Amino acid sequence: MIDTRGKICAALYAEIERQGEGLKQKDNYWVATNEVKVQGIIDAFDPLPDEIAAKQQLIKSEANLRILASHPTHQQINTITDAVDLILRHVSGDLSLGELSSRLVSIHNTWREIQDIRSASDLAESEVSKKSSLQGVELFNPKGSW
Repeated sequence: MIDTRGKICAALYAEIERQGEGLKQKDNYWVATNEVKVQGIIDAFDPLPDEIAAKQQLIKSEANLRILASHPTHQQINTITDAVDLILRHVSGDLSLGELSSRLVSIHNTWREIQDIRSASDLAESEVSKKSSLQGVELFNPKGSW
């Protein structure tokens, strides 16, 4: 009889398949193509790294949503284009250094807001990577107040 040890997840199924075996539930029991080999795979399997990676991906997705909510992609592109245009105008003499500086401040503020979200996301991902149990990873809210 197969003992899943509470490790059932997509990554475990993938590992069992990668090793040429199969596992399915039938009548409330786990059935494997080769019970000894599959039990060995389950026993050796550590789901924590996969769960950490999945939670980190959720954090990245949340960061992306937060950035796009305040600065849609087209706005980010326009901001970069404006910065390049301002610098080129300054280099060609059409824009004074003072005017360039004052106009770049708002562009820099936009960039700083985006970088702040990225930094918070990086910190949240780092916090998740330090979790030593599945429960700790599962309890971490990727939409939290980071």
